[in-house]
Amino acid sequence: MLHRITVMLIIGFWLGMTGLLVVREVYPEATGLNTVPIAHVGRIIFQHEQSSDLAIRDKQTEIGYFHLQPRHNRETRERKIDFHGNLALSLPGAGRQRISWVGNMQMDDAFSFSRLRLTLSTHQPVQQLELDVDSAKNLAHFTISLNAEEIEKGSFTLDQNGMTSLLERAGLPVGILKSLLSKQTSLPTPAVTARQSTLKMGGETISTYVISATLSGQPLVEAHITQLGQILQAKAPALGYKLLPHNAKDAE
Repeated sequence: MLHRITVMLIIGFWLGMTGLLVVREVYPEATGLNTVPIAHVGRIIFQHEQSSDLAIRDKQTEIGYFHLQPRHNRETRERKIDFHGNLALSLPGAGRQRISWVGNMQMDDAFSFSRLRLTLSTHQPVQQLELDVDSAKNLAHFTISLNAEEIEKGSFTLDQNGMTSLLERAGLPVGILKSLLSKQTSLPTPAVTARQSTLKMGGETISTYVISATLSGQPLVEAHITQLGQILQAKAPALGYKLLPHNAKDAE
C-alpha cells in the first residue's frame, strides 16, 4: 500500500519537475499585470529563511500538518528546503491511515532542482520508504521496509521508461502515464506564475505574493507568501485540501 502511494507521488513529482524545466526555458521573461518573476519570490524565501507551520484541512476538519524550513548556505550557495508533516487518509481496503513524511529538497543558486531525500512512513502496519532522487544522475534509489525489516530496494531512471517500469513493479496501470506521454514532444507542462496580491487574516490585510501552478488549465496549487517568504495559506483544489496556520479561520 505504501509502495503504491509512493509511486503515484513520484510520478506526480517527476511530471511536475519536467514541466517546470520546460516553463523556465520557454517562458523566462513572462510578464503581466502584478506579475513578478518566480526567481524574485525564491530569493525572498531563502534570504529570510522563515519557517512555515500549517494545518492541513479537509473542509473544516484538520487532518494533518506541514512544516517547511528554507535554508541558504552562503558559502556553497546551495539552497535547501527541509520539510516534515503527516496526513490522515482513508484508503480503499486499508481504512483510515496516517502517513508521515520527513525530508529535504536541494537546489543550486539558480533554483534548479538537484536532489530530493524523502522518508515516508505508515503506522498500521509499520512501513517505511526511503527515497533519494539525484537530478544530476537522472536516477532515484528507494528502500522499503516492513516492521523495521528491509523487504525491497531498487532504483529507476527519471524518464518515461523509468516511470513505466516503476508503475509495473507496483502493479499499477500504466495506461494513464502512456496516454499523457504518448508523444515525446507533448509532455504535460505546468504553468507556474507569481503575482502581487493581498490576503485578509485576523482582521488585517497583508501584502503577499501568490504562487500558482496549473496543468492543462486545471489548478494544482495556490499559495500566499508574505514579503518575508512565509507561507500564510495554500490550497490544493484537486484534493480539496487547504493549508492554514493552526487555529486560523479561512482567509479572504
